[in-house]
Amino acid sequence: MNDYIDNVFGPSGVLARRFEGYTPRPAQIELARAVDAALGDGRHLMAEAPTGTGKSIGYGVPATYHAAHHERRVVIATANIALQEQLVGKDLPLLAELLPWDFEYALLKGKSNYLCHDRLYQEEAEGTLELLDDRGDGAMLDDLVAWARSTVTGDVSELSFQPPYRLWRRFSTTSDECKGSDCRFRDECCSLRAREAAQEADVVVCNYHLLFAHLQVKEATGQDLVLPPFDVAILDEAHKAADIARDFFGFRITAGSVRWAT
Repeated sequence: MNDYIDNVFGPSGVLARRFEGYTPRPAQIELARAVDAALGDGRHLMAEAPTGTGKSIGYGVPATYHAAHHERRVVIATANIALQEQLVGKDLPLLAELLPWDFEYALLKGKSNYLCHDRLYQEEAEGTLELLDDRGDGAMLDDLVAWARSTVTGDVSELSFQPPYRLWRRFSTTSDECKGSDCRFRDECCSLRAREAAQEADVVVCNYHLLFAHLQVKEATGQDLVLPPFDVAILDEAHKAADIARDFFGFRITAGSVRWAT
């Protein structure tokens, strides 16, 4: 076993000293060793482990080790927001606290997940938010406005409730609608701040849509315009990636199109 893996997962390792009653999990250690070997050799790895293995810690330890010691940025892509929040809100903070090496991590989402100050300014200036109040969204609208004036990250996941699309679209924007460098609120842009944090991070957490959007744009332009440049990609719950990848890179052939072509 690699020394650092033993020092973390072993019976007298970092995790054992932190958690009373800790017992090493053979499957978790095997996963960590496999990920470490794949990163060290520069090869692909497909791994499957049963529920309760502690997969995110199992791959997180070698991923952060290689990021910290070999200056290799790691992107961890997940299938859903819940797993992203677990990684950034629980697992990565725990590893950052316990592990004897330093690393920075960041969560990056698509633009529509962040508050847009310019959109909010326009809505308030034009008085269109009052129309939403007339539709019975008054209480939720008040909470959203109060949050928008105090939030630091602008991430919609901060909210204790899920605003309906008709409401949130008044507070957010999309890549197509974003004014970019021409925006009067560029210095306050929540999406831009998140992107800048990702540029400085050793580990970046995102979802499959953002990862595949990045690969699609890079294939077309040769530039890293969605995610920062990265060296390693870890796809958590990779069996859920195929359908999303197909949406970005696939094409559809129908019987009608075949008849037309022939």
